[in-house]
Amino acid sequence: KLNKIRESKSASSNVLKESKSARSNILKEWFYMNNKEITVRNIKEILDSIDNISIEIWDEAAVIEIQVGEFGTLEMEGTETSLGDPYSNDFLKRNNVASLYYVTIDVDHYVEMKKIMEKIINTVGGFFCADTDNFMPVVGECRAN
Repeated sequence: KLNKIRESKSASSNVLKESKSARSNILKEWFYMNNKEITVRNIKEILDSIDNISIEIWDEAAVIEIQVGEFGTLEMEGTETSLGDPYSNDFLKRNNVASLYYVTIDVDHYVEMKKIMEKIINTVGGFFCADTDNFMPVVGECRAN
């Protein structure tokens, strides 16, 4: 019986390791980009109809915090449409970016966070892309790197 318990613990430990490994591949830092001027108030209006979320906005700081039930938080902070280097700024130009937000998500609840991202892009367009050297992966559609 003791061996079965050890095997069971070992199996559940492997599942836990795999689950942590899968989460480690999900990025916490993203951008939201849109070719239209989108404010935090616009984003709040889009998400107001969703049950089980709470939203706080700070208009002057262009910050919105979206608490998704017990599943964690997605935060967006508006910034000027410049990322400081020629490659990144060329990417912004190719995608006609008029609104740029830094986005932080709860990677432990990526599925719920992605639903919020998709609700935004399905309503007002734009796309989310990772804060990586090549802006990949992308949620939504953008012009290739």
